[in-house]
Amino acid sequence: GEDLIAWVKNISLSEVKLIDLVYYHPIIMRTSKFRELQVENLSRWVSSKKSIILQIIDIKVDYKNSLEEVEKVCTDAFNEMIEGFAADSVERKYFPEDVFTKVEIDSFWDMAVVYRFSYHISSPFYVIKARRILNSYLQKHQKLNNLSFATPKLIDVKWMK
Repeated sequence: GEDLIAWVKNISLSEVKLIDLVYYHPIIMRTSKFRELQVENLSRWVSSKKSIILQIIDIKVDYKNSLEEVEKVCTDAFNEMIEGFAADSVERKYFPEDVFTKVEIDSFWDMAVVYRFSYHISSPFYVIKARRILNSYLQKHQKLNNLSFATPKLIDVKWMK
């Protein structure tokens, strides 16, 4: 089934209260049902003082394009997104002061090269919204650079373990 990305708000003997981070609605489930789920804790190694979560997007691109071209699209899109947030806005605070992005080749497929685009975010509550905003900038910068990703589901984000 589809993965549930949620914030666990409260666990009691009879129920677990969660907040769905995709649609921002509350979920209440029985603890017996919650125990059956496979849970990955996305906030591991994140302290309250320095909350930094590494986000990874796998992007498939035609062999005719170079690493430099893909890197330009990704970094330009990310930088424009960050610059679009006012310095004192809540959204800007969801990204660390030291902006980090990295693009590297992950693997080679028959019809495409898989690039791994990484960046940091500092709030699990903003992970999904940040993906959506970044996707729109990636779309824009693909067109500006005459490059097209062969990734139908661009919101393919993994968390570094």
